[in-house]
Amino acid sequence: MNNKNKFIWGFYFALFTLIVFKKAAAFLTPGTPIHLYFYILYIFDWAFIINYFFNFTSILLNLIHLFPLGFFILDKKIFKPILWKYLFVMRIVFDLNGNSYEIFAITSIFRDDPWTAAFILLRTIMFYIPSYIACYYYAFK
Repeated sequence: MNNKNKFIWGFYFALFTLIVFKKAAAFLTPGTPIHLYFYILYIFDWAFIINYFFNFTSILLNLIHLFPLGFFILDKKIFKPILWKYLFVMRIVFDLNGNSYEIFAITSIFRDDPWTAAFILLRTIMFYIPSYIACYYYAFK
């Protein structure tokens, strides 16, 4: 990878790290809307703890995937590729199932302004795609 690409990927890595840590802090800090959301779900019915587990695991896997993203930028291999393959597949599964708060937030915005909700959803998806691509190449190439 040339220096220009490394700089762009490094900038993306810094931005992605900031977003992932911000999401983790919001999830774990009492008093934040997402923390309150899961607290109310749990109080309403203890079976909703599975939503909490899916979201927690999604955040944890995104934190873990900072390592292969960084190693992809540095062009270094660490651990066996089979580990990153399993973690990559798990990340996809838990990211698809572990964002109930975000899904309901987008749904509520959609009812008020569909274009804004579509923009937010598209922006979020576009932001995560490079991370998935880099982690895929790190695990499977």
